[in-house]
Parts: sequence; structure tokens; C-alpha cells
Amino acid sequence: MKKTVILTLFFILCFSLTAKAETESWYTQWGGGLGQLFIQDGALSSYMEDNYDQNVSLGFDLLGFYWPISDSILLGTATTGSFNFFKSENDALKDMVFIQYQVSVSGEWYLTGDGIGDGLFFRTDLGITQAISTEGEFTDGTEVGVGINLGVGYAIKMSEGESILISLLFNHAYMNDDFLDVKTNNLHITFAGLF
Repeated sequence: MKKTVILTLFFILCFSLTAKAETESWYTQWGGGLGQLFIQDGALSSYMEDNYDQNVSLGFDLLGFYWPISDSILLGTATTGSFNFFKSENDALKDMVFIQYQVSVSGEWYLTGDGIGDGLFFRTDLGITQAISTEGEFTDGTEVGVGINLGVGYAIKMSEGESILISLLFNHAYMNDDFLDVKTNNLHITFAGLF
């Protein structure tokens, strides 16, 4: 296993050292990762903590379409969010799926390396967000709210116009429904392709 990891890292390093940065006319970005959901609302958070154990949180970064506005800045749109799976130890409760998604205006700033898709970068998104929860046959959703993503990562240039991005993405979202305000924080490590 260690040999496989070392060889993989070696090949990525070789590709990144030989690839030349050249700005494309547009880019698309797709990825996903693992992380953690934090619900800030007191009543909802207490209910979730008392009745559910979170098994897994899967983050997604889809439908990213970007256009370069300089040699080191991308501006575009992206859809991000998380699928959160909760398991209940209480036989009277069904397992729950909590999905939060956000459609945003998105920007990426490449600070080091040879321009877009190479080196250290920062990312920020601002958009509209919504959450949907499913518990057995019961489904409920919030009204549309506002969310922000802040991220930092490193891009490895694989070839001209193709990069692998590894990033830490933090999301804060504010939504409400008929009964309460819902504030969530998501923190995910994501792996994405920028093409």
C-alpha cells in the first residue's frame, strides 16, 4: 500500500513539474469529498444530538463553470453542498438524510505557481441555499436562504488545461422554515478536477 501511494505521488509530482500553465477560454470543475456538518440552531441541534449519530457527510462541488478574468483569477458559477446521513439508535425513529445545497457566484484566486490551475489558491462563493431533510417517508425543506463558501487549497497541474485541486472548503448557510431558523456550517476536504 505504501509503495502505491509513493508511486502515485511521484507520478503526480512529475506531471506537475512538466506541465506548462496556459489560460483556457473557460474551465469546468467537478469534485467531492468528506467532512462534517454542524447545525447551529439550538432546538434542531439538540434534537439531532439526542436522537441521531451522524454516520457520514459527503460534500459535493458540481456544475462549476469558470471564465478567466486574468492569468490567476477565475470567476464563474458553482453548485456545492453536502449529503449528510444520520442513523438513529431509537427504534421509533427512522434514519435521516439531510441535504444542503448552494448555487453560487464563485471566484478562485491562484497565488503561487504558474497561474490558473497551479499552486496555492483561495476560493470564495456567495449564493442561494436550501436544505431538505428526509426521515422515512417524511420529507421537509427550508425556504431559500443565503450561504457563503470560503476555501483554501492547492492545485496540481497535470497537463495543459487539466489540474487536480485539493482543498478545505467551509460553508456557512442561513435558511428558515415555518418553525425555526436553520444555520449550518459544513467543513469538507474536497478533491476536484479543473478542466
